Parts: sequence; structure tokens; C-alpha cells
Amino acid sequence: ASAAEAAAAVHAAALAEFLPAGDVFADADYRRRTAANLAAAAVWEAWSGS
Repeated sequence: ASAAEAAAAVHAAALAEFLPAGDVFADADYRRRTAANLAAAAVWEAWSGS
């Protein structure tokens, strides 16, 4: 698998599994998308050695 495939898989899993609570500053969907993006970025960085 490539870095892009691994990052995409982690992103999809995070979107499906992470169920955060929302609050007045950020709703749950925003927190879920942000967490998925951060997880995918970490995988991409680790895989590419950046």
C-alpha cells in the first residue's frame, strides 16, 4: 500500500469510528473531520518520512 492509501484508510476509519461530543465552539461533525484529517496527516508524515 502507498502512503496515500494508508492515509485514506485511516481517514475513513476515523470518520466511521470517532464519535466526539460537540459544544458551543465546535460541533461534533467538525471535531470528527478534524480528528480524521490529523490522523491521516500523521500516517502520511510517518509513511513518507517527512
